Amino acid sequence: MGERSSTDRKPLMLSDLSQGLFDDRSIMDIPPGGASACSNVVWINGYLKQRPGLLANFGTLPYTGAVVHLTSGYNALGKQVLYALQGLAGGLAGLSVFNPSTTTWTGIINTLPYVTGNKVSSCFFKYQLYFSLGGEPFYYNGTTVSTLTSLQVDPVKKPMIDNQICAASDSTLFLINGQDRTSGTPYPARVTWSDFIDATTWGGQLGSGLSGLVDLPGGGDSSPLTGIYTDN
Repeated sequence: MGERSSTDRKPLMLSDLSQGLFDDRSIMDIPPGGASACSNVVWINGYLKQRPGLLANFGTLPYTGAVVHLTSGYNALGKQVLYALQGLAGGLAGLSVFNPSTTTWTGIINTLPYVTGNKVSSCFFKYQLYFSLGGEPFYYNGTTVSTLTSLQVDPVKKPMIDNQICAASDSTLFLINGQDRTSGTPYPARVTWSDFIDATTWGGQLGSGLSGLVDLPGGGDSSPLTGIYTDN
């Protein structure tokens, strides 16, 4: 008896299968905002099988630990750069950068605080990498990794902490679903934004320029914000 027909099947050319399915893409084509997981299968000897890890084609990472986040963007010279964050032993994370010319990874820092399972988020703003490991937001200017907090001496103009999401438009950096720095109160539906083209000034207080915040209605521990869309 023939196999029962199904209308929800999608025909695929064998040439397409040989290239892989779903998220089978070059590691340099990771979408903006990064990716924390991907699923790949390929057509091998008549069977769909799990695709070998993409990292094998891009050299060995400098630290020992699972990759928890990959992200790519463009630097001030217009060159695309790829970064990896790895979860390490001892409650730490490591950041490294890929050099496509030598196909090697260079470790940048391996002492970032990280709790296994925390949401990791990243974005590029003014050609620099900003990322959150579920605690203090960080930025990397191509030379040094620093906390965003360290860039602002005025406590009322410092950003929230424990942000689950960071995002950027052309002129503004956003930190979302975090905690008040002073009280520690969580605000899962809060969106905060920096001053115009200034990632160091936050809070919407007097002298904080165009920075501000809003608590979206209906948000709470049961329905926290999980993303944001910007059209620049």
